[in-house]
Amino acid sequence: MRGSGDILASVDCHLMIEKKKLNDNETLVIYQPKQRLDNEIEPFKVKIIRDESYTKFIYDGAYSEEDEKSSKIESYKPELMEYINNNPGVNTTELVQAFDKKISSKYLREALKALERDILVKAEGKRPKQYYIIKASSDEILADEGIVYQDTLVESGEELQD
Repeated sequence: MRGSGDILASVDCHLMIEKKKLNDNETLVIYQPKQRLDNEIEPFKVKIIRDESYTKFIYDGAYSEEDEKSSKIESYKPELMEYINNNPGVNTTELVQAFDKKISSKYLREALKALERDILVKAEGKRPKQYYIIKASSDEILADEGIVYQDTLVESGEELQD
């Protein structure tokens, strides 16, 4: 963008656009590192939706570094689950070594915590923890926990049963 005529070639507004893959969607992240006459806008996301006959751009909210972190963690969950399923009892140190070239140990540990929160893996023992798959489908019965997972709709005001 060209700026005013009194300061030749000085930029009034600078926009930077970066294409990223967030949560399996093509996304443009738009930053404004320079705005001479007004306040700079906060970075924001624009989702790209492609079809055979059109390309659509949809505003997807403000962008933060957390978006990229959570997207990266989500993308490695299935691969991590598969590895734990094939190697039951694998510990944190072995997982860090197995995924050394793919994901940093910090993101790997965050992904493991997320899998534990989602009740998909169970961690046992002290450091280094050992991981086991505990839920493969939504209707699986966990024998050692005595929990049954079911996808049933509960109406408002309806009493839950054990």
